[in-house]
Amino acid sequence: MRPQTKLPASLSSIMQDITRVRVGRNDQTAPKGNSAEDIGLQTPPRHSGAGITRDLSEISRVGPSIVSATPLFLMRSIPVKLGEHQLSPHVIKLQSRRTPPPPTLLEPLVVGRESRWFYWMNEISVLSILGFLFLFGIVVAKHIFRIPVLEISQTLKTGRFPLPKQEEQSSFKLAPFKASLQTASVLFERPNQEFNRIPWSQVAAIAIVGFIILAPLRFTAEAVRMQAVRAEAVDAAAAGLTSFVAGGQAVIDYDFLKAGNEFEVAVNRFQDASLALNNVPTVLKMLATALPQGQEPISGEYLLEAGAALARVGQKVSHALIFLNQSNGATTDFSAAKFLVDLSAAASEIQPDLDEAIEAISKVRFEDVPIEHRPALEKVHALLPVIKSGVNQLLRLNEIMPDLLGLQGRRRYLVMFQNNHELRASGGFMGSFAVVDVQDGKIQSLNVPSGGTYDLQGSLVPRLLAPEPLWLINPRWEFQDANWWSDWPTSAKKIAWFYRQAGGESVDGVIAIDIDLMESLLKITGPIPMPAYNLTLTADNFATETQAEVEIRYDKQVNRPKQFIADLAPLLIGRLEADLRQNGLRVAEALSRALTEKHLLIYRDEPDIESRLKDLNWAGAVPSMPPLTDIIGIVHTNIAGGKSDAVISDKVEHSVVKQTNGTLIDTLTITRTHTGSKGEQFSGVRNVDYLRVYVPAGSRLIEAQGFTAPPESLYDTPPPDLMVDEDLGNSLRNLRRDDVSGVSIYEEFGRTVFANWLMVDPGESTTVTLRYELPWRLNGQIDNSWEPWSSYFGWSEKTNTYRLRWDKQPGTGPTIFTHSFSSATPIHFRFSSVKVSDTEHGWEWKETLNSDTSLSVTYVD
Repeated sequence: MRPQTKLPASLSSIMQDITRVRVGRNDQTAPKGNSAEDIGLQTPPRHSGAGITRDLSEISRVGPSIVSATPLFLMRSIPVKLGEHQLSPHVIKLQSRRTPPPPTLLEPLVVGRESRWFYWMNEISVLSILGFLFLFGIVVAKHIFRIPVLEISQTLKTGRFPLPKQEEQSSFKLAPFKASLQTASVLFERPNQEFNRIPWSQVAAIAIVGFIILAPLRFTAEAVRMQAVRAEAVDAAAAGLTSFVAGGQAVIDYDFLKAGNEFEVAVNRFQDASLALNNVPTVLKMLATALPQGQEPISGEYLLEAGAALARVGQKVSHALIFLNQSNGATTDFSAAKFLVDLSAAASEIQPDLDEAIEAISKVRFEDVPIEHRPALEKVHALLPVIKSGVNQLLRLNEIMPDLLGLQGRRRYLVMFQNNHELRASGGFMGSFAVVDVQDGKIQSLNVPSGGTYDLQGSLVPRLLAPEPLWLINPRWEFQDANWWSDWPTSAKKIAWFYRQAGGESVDGVIAIDIDLMESLLKITGPIPMPAYNLTLTADNFATETQAEVEIRYDKQVNRPKQFIADLAPLLIGRLEADLRQNGLRVAEALSRALTEKHLLIYRDEPDIESRLKDLNWAGAVPSMPPLTDIIGIVHTNIAGGKSDAVISDKVEHSVVKQTNGTLIDTLTITRTHTGSKGEQFSGVRNVDYLRVYVPAGSRLIEAQGFTAPPESLYDTPPPDLMVDEDLGNSLRNLRRDDVSGVSIYEEFGRTVFANWLMVDPGESTTVTLRYELPWRLNGQIDNSWEPWSSYFGWSEKTNTYRLRWDKQPGTGPTIFTHSFSSATPIHFRFSSVKVSDTEHGWEWKETLNSDTSLSVTYVD
């Protein structure tokens, strides 16, 4: 029988109340309820000190059964008093629930960019490592080198509540040196004894365990070092990107020496960063990807790769441009053809590096780049498409320039001077023209008729009926009005036809230039003195002085109004050839911008070359568009409105409303503001505009407002012998008119045309509105990109894609354009080719348009 253990006297002196516990040693039945009675606890009423002795004796009798039979967590919190006037500071607080308390959960470790999670190595881990190394040394000494190790055991007594306890503690100690020598002599001096082999299995096990424990510590330290190296590399890469952007700006400013220096700095920065990362072992690079922020090293490597490639691109560009300028300036046989060929060769050389840079930088995640370095990366992202487009244009230019510049034979061109201050469909009124022969990249002959296009009036044989709007000035169709279509290939063919019918020779192509291009070239050449006319021509006064010379100041008796153009042309060409030695890139940029904005149009009477020109968007052609594409093409034709288009500003608002059944209703609002003053020379007159609006084929006109046509009395009656032109007749074969608005409706170039008159006086504004229904519905298509999972989980959704095409009219300036789209139901964006602003059920896009532009938005209803 186990003896009973008495409670310490100190416990009797501090307890005032105690619970009675009904527990039996052999009770194996779990309590059924949660109350004190159900679980075996009974709280007696409070009593005085008289009952304390009885309770203590009972607890002494029960003895250790209380502890052994009743779990501690089943006890209630019991307040203990030292008398009736003083509350004891000791309170036994044990939970009364039936189940034990849940273990405390550790908070997850959140590691961010600024976390110092690895600093534990320098504090707590130091003692752990030392302890492990000591134990590891003991094991190695004992099992491998067989050095005697003494294990000393000590018995320790503890006075812990409720019972005293004895514990054994072991410690290890190497044997004395003499004992070690004796042990070694016994091992090696025994005769005929097998040599004591090293236990390699134990060595391997110990080595593996040691590697598992120590390797993460070492790798973590190296990973921390790698992150520091990565930060330095990113800083160097960002500095390299900044130098690259500065070099690109220097190229734009034509400071090629500065550009070369900046690109050299960029190369050095990227090389330093690459060397720093190359010194980090590959294993650690792989490990770093598994650590927090693990993708940053990958993005850093891609950034360095892209930066190094871009720096090489910049160096090659600057060196090529410096070489071109120096070599061309040192030769006497300089020509535009040689310059373009050399420039195309440079483009071919930099293309591989440029493609490598674009591919690498596309893999860089912006969130991995420090915030302070993101602006430089954004500038590079914006600059790369421009560089890529320029390189591609140069490469494609190399395919067509040998033909256009006469390197493959003599070429003859009609060069039409279009005055876009008096707008016509293809750019402006054609008052002057030149016949130019080109061979081997040089102009062989230049002939500018002093009477301009009117010199052909007397020699034109066919008598054709002009388009009806031209009856305001002349019912007979003549050479100067041949550019009736905004599609330049169509107008150019008609111009060449009129020239041949007036006795001219066949030409290989037709080129159109306008006032904007001439002003851009004069900004490069600088002022051109013309002493015969007692003036100096500049970019600022070109338009006014030229118009005054050809319309007012010319000798009426000699009647050569275009002689001024004939005298100016060779001077300008000679200055351009001289400037190409130093400013060839400026001239190329001006020509490229003029082609993009349709101030320079090229038609080549050879199908393959013409097709390549269309691919470059240099042909001024009205393109064919994919199905389900909304189209806006606004064409102004100034008839008897003077040069007032020079002071006209245009604003266009285009809204699309999607009905519940998917029908699209477009509302197009055009506002023209005349900023000129009444009576002002050339421009102070009413602007009379025959407006044509090209929309998707099959569009149905709903209503039109704001149009005003000139009185019919102002039209000339055509003679009966005039014949209808075949091309013009084909366009107007299906002509019909809206009875309410008077809008003419017909089909042309794969589009539906709404045409009517718009007139605005000086100092006033005029607004016209067209409302029409598109010939298709936007009901969406099911996205099958996740098949078959989308069908199984019900993820399928209908996506809608809205496309818009803006066709810029040749010769026009910037147009303020506002586009909005609204749906009957809320939408969710998936993709947008341009940045649009969200509205309640759609989007809005505002832009100043100066070239052909496209918009594509994909969304889900």
